[in-house]
Amino acid sequence: MKKRIMRLPAVVLSLALLTGCGSDESNLWDNALLESGTLTGTGSAATSLTAIEIDAPIATTTSKTTTTTTTTTTTTTTTTTTTASTPSPFQVIEYDLDVPENFSVSYEGTSAKVTWDAVEGANSYEITLNDKTKTVKNNKCTVTNIKDDTDYEISVRALTTVDGVVTRKGVFEALYSFNKVTKQPEPQQIPDDGSITERLVEWKSHDNKYDFWTKVKISDAKYKYYRSLKRWIRPTDYHYYIDDEYNKNSLKNIAEAIKGAAEKAGYGLDGTAYEVIRFVQSIPYKYDIDSTGYEEFPKFPIETIYDNCGDCEDLSILLVGLLRELNIGCCFIDYPTHIAVAVKASDSSTDYNFTAFGNHYFYVETTDFGWKVGEIPRDMAGQNGKLIKVL
Repeated sequence: MKKRIMRLPAVVLSLALLTGCGSDESNLWDNALLESGTLTGTGSAATSLTAIEIDAPIATTTSKTTTTTTTTTTTTTTTTTTTASTPSPFQVIEYDLDVPENFSVSYEGTSAKVTWDAVEGANSYEITLNDKTKTVKNNKCTVTNIKDDTDYEISVRALTTVDGVVTRKGVFEALYSFNKVTKQPEPQQIPDDGSITERLVEWKSHDNKYDFWTKVKISDAKYKYYRSLKRWIRPTDYHYYIDDEYNKNSLKNIAEAIKGAAEKAGYGLDGTAYEVIRFVQSIPYKYDIDSTGYEEFPKFPIETIYDNCGDCEDLSILLVGLLRELNIGCCFIDYPTHIAVAVKASDSSTDYNFTAFGNHYFYVETTDFGWKVGEIPRDMAGQNGKLIKVL
């Protein structure tokens, strides 16, 4: 169970994150929806967000904008940027290596050939397959004894060693998961009597000038169908929840409704992205065990809206799905105890949290209303994490 991040005073840090596709001692499922990348801390407190819009079908979801009078006070906070450090049994003295990119995997029977881009300054790579770790010298490896019915998760971290002692090591690691045979949830037959449940989601605009609301209609039979399905637990598989056709169509309608409301309020690209984030943040947080009876139970987006609650992975899945429908680049940030979202900034932005895949990104927290774009909770500062890009 991922923990909740409470809305407390937080700091915005420049982070160094690494993510992507790594490999060794296993096969790799060639999944075009996942990419590897490098994150380097270069930004500061985020104050703006630029998104890219595309044309989409007219939404069937109803939206309305109501003007209210609000007094807004702006407070300037001075933030001290710190550098994350990680204790190491190898007496590592530097943490500045990038993560390998461009994974390539090919299968030959029960073996898989895995390659990745070399990292400048690295002379070896630490490869972890599920719970097994080893060090390789080259930026390629051959994995044997690959089974069709087994899930694998691989990570790779760049190292520099001198006389067998590690002197430089990446703080964050690349990540990839795969299976030669894709496992899909088993479909269930759910009678459809035509009943519909309507959910009203309300939120205050990011500048506190407007009250927004959106009504979402969900088929009760569809909800029961998705609730009956098996779950993908690993964050590298979260894209399945938003790739599903029914959920994807629902996300498009909701995203278009929010976009329309934002445009009526006079917001441009930045405002649209902010309102999508505020929409998700307004949905109440609840642990899986309390809402589903299971310790780990990632939800399809329509489940989260139907239930009117979710935990960090549920809300992050919903946010990534909505942003993707508006063509706003985003990633999942996978921490050991938490899931968050990284949102793409403009190429010209000088104020951001980190860089990955050749783009600038802001950290976005989904678990409580009011978290600002680029505001990183204290609990997450300096933690090792993985970035998972969804296309």
